[in-house]
Amino acid sequence: MSTLEKRGFYFSTMNNSYFYDDTTGNVSVVDKVPNKRVVFGKQRYEFKAANREEIEKFIHENGFRQLILIVTENCNLRCKYCVYSGNYENSRTHNYFKMDSSIAKEAVFKYLSSISNIKKKKPFLIPIIGFYGGEPLLNYALIKEIVTYSKQIYNGKIYFNMTTNATLLDEEKIEFLVHNNFLLSISLNGYKEENDRMRVYANNKGTFDDVMEKIRYIKTKYPDYYRTNCQIIGVYDVGTDLHKLREFYSTNELVKNKLTMLLQVSDVCTDWYDQYSDDQKNNFKKQLKELKQIFIKKVMNGEKLDPVLRLLFALPLYEIINRPLNVSIQELRPSFLPFTGTCVPGTKIAVDTKGILHSCEKVNDKMPIGTTKKWIDFEKITETLDRYNKHVGPGCINCPIQRFCPTCYRVLLTAQGEFNRKQMKPCQKLIEEKQRIFELAYTLMEKNVNLGNILER
Repeated sequence: MSTLEKRGFYFSTMNNSYFYDDTTGNVSVVDKVPNKRVVFGKQRYEFKAANREEIEKFIHENGFRQLILIVTENCNLRCKYCVYSGNYENSRTHNYFKMDSSIAKEAVFKYLSSISNIKKKKPFLIPIIGFYGGEPLLNYALIKEIVTYSKQIYNGKIYFNMTTNATLLDEEKIEFLVHNNFLLSISLNGYKEENDRMRVYANNKGTFDDVMEKIRYIKTKYPDYYRTNCQIIGVYDVGTDLHKLREFYSTNELVKNKLTMLLQVSDVCTDWYDQYSDDQKNNFKKQLKELKQIFIKKVMNGEKLDPVLRLLFALPLYEIINRPLNVSIQELRPSFLPFTGTCVPGTKIAVDTKGILHSCEKVNDKMPIGTTKKWIDFEKITETLDRYNKHVGPGCINCPIQRFCPTCYRVLLTAQGEFNRKQMKPCQKLIEEKQRIFELAYTLMEKNVNLGNILER
């Protein structure tokens, strides 16, 4: 790439105009902003086949960060927005498949063996084994068996985690989780009316009261465990009252300061948002703007941020402030996966109920990377990355936000196993989002606001 080539965008605050250069990560002051605020590169894309040996070396040195066992594909809830609800054309639906002991043990044995090899170079690496579903507690007997088995065959510390809807928790299960120091992620979508709007049993009964009862029990009987090991994952969409959501997570003593992830219902491969009127969508945008102004005021005054404000506005700022500077994209990403923010398949491993390996629990089953019997298939990974790079390369090579691209396989992979850019959020919207975040960040910095510790406020 020519040293004179620019690729990035212009943005302005009340006081200054700037240019963000995506080739270096730097921001510079400019005299004026041209009509074309977005600057695309001018490189010609030339496909280069991935090198199998390079991929294998990378994974053996950097991979196996986590093993995720999808112990069941069934769930006792029928949350309306769930990726497995049938509302998403590129995802499976709930079914009765569950993982058996032989598959789980084979996966754990090979994963921990791989970790043992990596630890020769990275002695402080600690294996992580996660349990996922569906609702993983529907296969609780297997989870207990695997925890015991893992400790028997591995001489060292293991972290265990689980994502659960919490409705099946009881005294025995909670005691087991506490005893084995599980990191527990509980799904809860906020205040009762909001949670019960979408998180429901098969009979459409809301889950809020049941989940809060389980949370109350954990916090009362195991306060230290609840403080250090439990977190809440929330989901929202256009129908959510963001002000009520913020109030709930700020004032309810059971869940106060426990919300660590707040995700918007996906708009990929679904008509989910067609149910909302223009008035509802405009009202949602109005709420976001109001919360943004509250966020700015609190940051300016040095006030503590509540969880919703922190996740909606501080987290995107943190990514901007802590971006690598004066480092080329080529130094940040492996040569065989130069585009988008997706991960290298194999850096973590998700095992489905049939013993097939996948790059992630959130990617559909059309991009396998091996089996428990044969373990990682590096040829398949190489072939997949070649297809991926051929598909995204022509459109990504000159992108002005390569460093910040959030796109992963999940949003590109069709139900037929092909990659399709039409499924993802339009790139122009992603660029505009980054421009707005930079504008906010530099507006605050011009007012001498220290954003370095923004997530800790």
